[in-house]
Amino acid sequence: MPVSLPFPNPASPPPAGESPGTPLWHSLPAGKRELVVQAAVEEFASHGYEGASLNTVVRQAGISKGSLFTYFPSKAVLFDALVRLAAGGIREDLRALRDRTRQESFAQRLEALVRTGLDFLEQRPQLARIWFRVLPGSQVPLGRRQVEALRRRSRDFLEELIREGQERGELRGDLEAGRLAFLLNLHLEALLNAWQERDQQLEVEPGPGREELVRDFLALTLRGMAHQPEGAA
Repeated sequence: MPVSLPFPNPASPPPAGESPGTPLWHSLPAGKRELVVQAAVEEFASHGYEGASLNTVVRQAGISKGSLFTYFPSKAVLFDALVRLAAGGIREDLRALRDRTRQESFAQRLEALVRTGLDFLEQRPQLARIWFRVLPGSQVPLGRRQVEALRRRSRDFLEELIREGQERGELRGDLEAGRLAFLLNLHLEALLNAWQERDQQLEVEPGPGREELVRDFLALTLRGMAHQPEGAA
């Protein structure tokens, strides 16, 4: 699972290279597009890809099934469009986070990334379920390719942050930045997945709160990466 950030406004133009939906879809009023997107997100999140009903989507959105097919020719295309919209928003937010925190330390930038991911899970729980529960088990190749592309983007983003931290002497220079980014991305995905599933886990045993989770994740991660002066224990 890629690093997950806020879902973009479906009324906004698609990012460069992204074109979910037909030209007729993009000509719709913003409010109508929002209704369709929200109805589709709710249905896929609640019932998974195979179990999702387009009849429910059109009923909730207040449109006809024929209209939906003029916007998205198939169920797979509609599902892929949701993934593409989310992926585009994630890329935009990664760029904004990178630029906004450029003058901050690596530790501060990593904390900002972790908190943004957790904010997404809390603010967009239905979309989070699509990423974590629906996509891994679906057989929709277009959506899965978007996830893999986003994973690469996330690793590249982390590698850039790590290299800058190494250049400033904040992080160990003897560790290869690309491998660190790969491992760190895996750990971050696991953290977000665990937090997304916390409601089920809490039925079995109490888990850590958000602030404790952030604190411990950062402490564990940064301890092994931090630069140590020569002769330090």
